[in-house]
Amino acid sequence: MRSCNKIFTITEYSGFTREIKVQGYQRLPEKTFDALEAFILANTNDSATEAVELLSLSVRRNIGKVITARNYVGLITMSDGTVIEILPKIADGEITVSETKQIFLEMLKTLNDVNFKDFNVSGLHTERLSLLEIFIKMFLDEVTILTKQGLKAAYTPIESNEKFYKGKLLV
Repeated sequence: MRSCNKIFTITEYSGFTREIKVQGYQRLPEKTFDALEAFILANTNDSATEAVELLSLSVRRNIGKVITARNYVGLITMSDGTVIEILPKIADGEITVSETKQIFLEMLKTLNDVNFKDFNVSGLHTERLSLLEIFIKMFLDEVTILTKQGLKAAYTPIESNEKFYKGKLLV
C-alpha cells in the first residue's frame, strides 16, 4: 500500500489555487494541481464520472486558476499518494478541522441506510486521523464485533416446517 505524501483538508465550496494562497483557498503543489486539473478536464464530457459535479475549474483575476469543491464531501486520492479531504461546510466561524470531522461523523449517525451507527466518535481521535483512517477504523471495529459474535450467532431465526436443517433446532 502506498503511503500518502500529504493530506489537504478543505470544506465544501472552498478550494485550491496553484500559485498563491488566498483566503478560502489553499495552495496545492503544482504537480498535484496539474493532475487534479487534468482529471477535471478529462472527465468534463464524460457523463459517467460527473467530475464537474465534484470539482469545478475556473480562473480568477489576480489569483489564477482555481479548483473549487462543489456538492461533495469525502476523499480524493491522487496517483502520487496525496489525499484531499473535503469536509462539509458547517458554519462560517472559528470551527477547527477536528470539530468539523466530529460534526460530520455525528451527521453520518443519522443516516437511515448506514450500518455503522454504533461507532464511538469520542474514541476515534479525529484530530490525529484522516477521514480515510476513520472509516477504516470504523470498518475494523465492525469486523471485530462480527468475528467475536461468530457466524452461528448471526443466523436468522425461522420457526416453520423446512425441508432442511441449519442452525439450532427448537422442539
